[in-house]
Amino acid sequence: MRALADSSQIAITRVDGCLVANVQADLTLEVREHLRDSLLGRLENTATIGVVLDFSGLTVMDIVEFTEIRKLVETVEFLGVRCVVVGLSPGIVRYLVMANANTEGFRSMLSLEDALHWLVKGRS
Repeated sequence: MRALADSSQIAITRVDGCLVANVQADLTLEVREHLRDSLLGRLENTATIGVVLDFSGLTVMDIVEFTEIRKLVETVEFLGVRCVVVGLSPGIVRYLVMANANTEGFRSMLSLEDALHWLVKGRS
């Protein structure tokens, strides 16, 4: 029952032709699956120029969770849609660097505003 409550803490909204997925729950397997399925479902049915994954509500992310998010980013980009991650805390970033997480090709930005500006500006 807890997983259902957590997965409801994912909001996907449309802003300037982009989908913004705001995650306010721990990245359990159920939450990651819900995020993936919801986001890919929206991409299938909506013309989209970019995706922003906003993790500003998270305080922790382990290497397994990061790897799954990276796979989601790759999947979105394989569909021809640019994807940016925002809101990673300095503590999460420090952990990922210390854990030698593979960040090659992984685009992140400090704020939602920066990400939307980059996605929308890049379309012209």
